[in-house]
Amino acid sequence: MKAMSDRPRMRASQMRSNVESLKDLGAGVAERVRAEVPETLRELEASARTAWLPLELDVALTEAVERLTGRDRMRQWSADSIARSADGPLLGPIRQALRRMGLSGHSGLKRVEHIWGHIYRDCGRITYERGDAARAVVTNHDAPDEIMDSEAYLHGIAATLEGGLIVLGERDPFVSFDVDRAARRVRYVCRWRQT
Repeated sequence: MKAMSDRPRMRASQMRSNVESLKDLGAGVAERVRAEVPETLRELEASARTAWLPLELDVALTEAVERLTGRDRMRQWSADSIARSADGPLLGPIRQALRRMGLSGHSGLKRVEHIWGHIYRDCGRITYERGDAARAVVTNHDAPDEIMDSEAYLHGIAATLEGGLIVLGERDPFVSFDVDRAARRVRYVCRWRQT
């Protein structure tokens, strides 16, 4: 069994933001999701915002949202959640720095490795590859099982990237992904409408 320090983890403050954004799904749905993830809620209540919690807690939350609302609504929830986080204490300073440098899909995606490190620990390495003016590839190398084994979470990350592109001012973003289990790699292909 892996030691806690080697297990994939997520920053409690980001997980709290995800739980708080359940209200966007409507009170009834939010309560049903909360009832499905009591362990996530217990861990959050007992943790400081700066704590690192097991990633499987956020995976369980995302999977519960998808089960109760469907994939499209879960993707929208994921995109909206990162938009809310972009103004918060964890990601707000990064967004402000990008704003000073000139916001664009590429300027933001170029910093995904840095942002990933603020949110995740032991969840693989992220790289960015510029495509054309409205396309880029973000790759998660050495992705952990918790990500690779959850179709819902893979879609949630793709939708989070879409939400990030919206925050950066890009129009009609769409992020697809392909998984290479043998290489433990997930490639997220990011596209948006060129303006």
